[in-house]
Amino acid sequence: MNAEIKAKWIEALRSGRYAQGCGRLRRHDDKYCCLGVLCELAVEAGVLEEPYLIVSMGYYTYPDNGRVEDSVLPPAVCAWAGLPDSIGSLPTAPGSLALANDSGTDFPAIADLIERWL
Repeated sequence: MNAEIKAKWIEALRSGRYAQGCGRLRRHDDKYCCLGVLCELAVEAGVLEEPYLIVSMGYYTYPDNGRVEDSVLPPAVCAWAGLPDSIGSLPTAPGSLALANDSGTDFPAIADLIERWL
């Protein structure tokens, strides 16, 4: 993983700036999965367009070269951050960042996982 982006992601997760949610990268109530926080950093860096809200579904989606993603990292984010397309897997329990997030692991603890394993 790109060391500079990793440091920004860890800082963002520990900052308290993002409310944690589960199930989607970003929910309608502006709660984020840990992977959604990385998407927001990609938006700030100009890698992705601003996400848009799908009102009927209750979540935001991130456009990426004609694709839209709402629960997995868009390929452009993986490439920008230097991550494999199937990000989430870590060589430790709980096995994936998304699973850790959706299982109730808080952002600071997820930041610790990223710091150690990515």
